[in-house]
Parts: sequence; structure tokens; C-alpha cells
Amino acid sequence: MKPFVVLSLPRSRSAWVASFLSYGGRKCGHDLAPTCASMAEFAALLGGDYAGTAETGAVVGWRAILKLLPSANVAVIRRPVAEVYASLGKFGLDGQALMDELRERDAMLGEVARQPGVRSFTFSGLSDPRGCQELFEHCLDLPFDWEWWESLAYRNIQIDVPARLKYITENRSRIEALKRDAARIGGGSLVVIGHEPWASLWPEIDSLGAEHFAEVEGDLAKNRPYRLDEPTMCAMAASGGIRITSARVDGELAGYCMWNISKDVESAGMLIATHGPWFVKQKFARLALGQKLFDASIADLRSIGVKNAFPHHRLEGRGVKLGAFYKRRGAVEVQRTYSLWLGESPHA
Repeated sequence: MKPFVVLSLPRSRSAWVASFLSYGGRKCGHDLAPTCASMAEFAALLGGDYAGTAETGAVVGWRAILKLLPSANVAVIRRPVAEVYASLGKFGLDGQALMDELRERDAMLGEVARQPGVRSFTFSGLSDPRGCQELFEHCLDLPFDWEWWESLAYRNIQIDVPARLKYITENRSRIEALKRDAARIGGGSLVVIGHEPWASLWPEIDSLGAEHFAEVEGDLAKNRPYRLDEPTMCAMAASGGIRITSARVDGELAGYCMWNISKDVESAGMLIATHGPWFVKQKFARLALGQKLFDASIADLRSIGVKNAFPHHRLEGRGVKLGAFYKRRGAVEVQRTYSLWLGESPHA
């Protein structure tokens, strides 16, 4: 018998689907991936102890799943991200980082749905017996059993969300290792975002800085040629004067977000941060690293006690419309900055 895999976001009836597809002596698992130490172990469960599984997080390793289980019947269940976010909010889960992750995973579900042989269903569609029939027959390769559906149709089957969150937190390192294994097998990209010291960035960051400078400086570059002051940057990083959040894709430096840290002399004791360079290489634009870098950098600022941050954007390059992005995160516009050149023009 072919194994089957149903992929969805959380709060998309996955627990009910696992019960519904546990039929005729076949057992459908639910979120098996986080219990596995490797993708090979995950694949071995299907066709072994389990006929299939309904997964709410495994979509991040979808390429590896299709490669390891090429004959599997695969289905995706789509639910609007806003509805999923609102449902998770009932358990105290919220924030921009969560919304960004849900959007990213929903985009992955869209990618899976476009693969040959994959069937796509909707959360609302599973309220209709016809949608359930199509899911049943696609996954199990069996005629629909109306009596079985009727026995489950009106049952509210849910997991213990606090217990699941506790498990994920306690096993985070193993889950991250599983993601790396999935990226290795599936040929996807391993993305690592976090605070990084200057010594590990130099000199790799210099070429990104030059590319960034060329994009945003425009006419100002005529008077201000790019030449990174590496000793000063090193000293500022060592003293805590700047914080750098980096993004690496398969080890390559893909982007950064920097903040200048200082004390607010007008409000004694308050630590503030002024936005510095924020850049992602064009070739990695598909990974939405810009948003992830910014949100990770804000979390980093909070961790060191920064109380007020002042983001900005330039009028050249890809950041022209970032004001709306900042406002969605709660920022308000308080000033506009101008450049007044006081030196002699090198072309005079």
C-alpha cells in the first residue's frame, strides 16, 4: 500500500484528519516529524507502524519527504493564515514573528500543491462530505466509507496545545537538527539567522557592504566613495556600540541588519537603538530574509534591554516603501532626515 502524507498549518483539523484516515486497521499518525531524529526515521515510520500521517510543521521539509517517499499520496490542507493566527491567539500565541512564519509555511504549502500528483483541499471544504470523500480516497486508495465519516463528522478532535508547545520547546535542538537533515536531503537551503560577532563577519561582509552602498547612495556616492572603516567597526562591535544580526544561507553570508546602540541623554538610564545598514543580496530575495532579519534584530535588541528603536529607510533602492512595514510593527513617523554636504566637491 502507498503511504500518505497530509501537510497543513496548525489549527487546520489535522488531528481530526489523523483520526478520519485511521481506517480499516491502518493507523494515521499526527505530527510524527518532531518525534524523529532524522528524515530517514520519519520515512521509515510510514509503511511500518503507520500507513500515513497528518503533519502541521513538516512542510518545511517537503522536498525531502517527496524524495524519500516518491510513491506517497500527498495532500495539503489550506486555511487562511489570518484564521490560523487568530486560532493560535486563543492559546496566547501572537506577534509578527509568528505571522511571518505562518505566511512562509503557507507559501510552502502552495509550492507542494503545485507538484504533480498532489491534491489540495481547504479547511472549510472538510465541512462538506464531498471534500472528505476526495481526501479519503486520495490518501487511502479505497472507496469512501460513509458510515465511517458519519461516526466522526461531528466530533471535535483537538490536541493538547500547551503540552505540544512544551514538547517543542524541550526538543528544539533535535527539531532544528531534523530541519537541517531535511534541507540536506531535499536540496533546499539551510537558513541561519542570529546575532554574529564582527570577527566572524569580516571580510565577507565587505562585498555585501559595497553592493548595498551602490544600491542606496545614489548621487551622494559622488562625494562619499565606499571604503569600510574596518578597525572602527571592529571596535564598535567589541564595545557594544553596534549589534549585527546576520543571515546565512548554506553558510554564505546573505544579509545583515545593524543597529547603533547608545544611551538616551534626554532620558537618563534609557538604552536606545538607531537603525544602521540593513541589506539582503538580491539572489536571496525569494527567502524573505529582510523581514526575518529585522524581526530577529528587534528580538536581539529587547534581549539587551533596549527600550526604544528608531528604524529608518533610504530614498533609493528596495527600501523606499519601508515606512508601511515599520508602521505594521507599531512604529510611528517622528522625523525626516536630510543630507547636507559640507565638504568640497571632488569634481569642483
